[in-house]
Amino acid sequence: MTKLSTMGASSCATIAIQGFKDSDVNLEIEYQTTGKYKKYKQGVNWFYNNVLYPTNQALGRTSHYPFSALMEEINRSSMRDKFIIAVLNEYQQHKSTFWTDLFEQHGFELVDVTHNNIGTDNYIYVRNLARTKESPLYKEQD
Repeated sequence: MTKLSTMGASSCATIAIQGFKDSDVNLEIEYQTTGKYKKYKQGVNWFYNNVLYPTNQALGRTSHYPFSALMEEINRSSMRDKFIIAVLNEYQQHKSTFWTDLFEQHGFELVDVTHNNIGTDNYIYVRNLARTKESPLYKEQD
């Protein structure tokens, strides 16, 4: 299942979501149907208080979540406007629109595609609710 993690940049402005697997589609559908998921000790608030906010910025990650549950937890936390990156591999990107539709629902946009010289192309999505006017991706809001 997906989990929230640091990006390795020692910056409290950026976080990443990792762990997109085909086997998680059923868990995501189950969560969307029932609204239930197994909650673990290392949740989003734990991550904020113990990994992201301390000045030492150790690498770390949360426990596993269905993607939508993770995004809902992030949206209820102090990290709702953090820059978030997520990556799909070529198979995940083109097999169906399952993940891409969820990304769009949660405010992610495809910003780049990169070739992995030991794998397939990777599709880089970001969600930046704190984008500044200085960003080349900045768009005036209606």
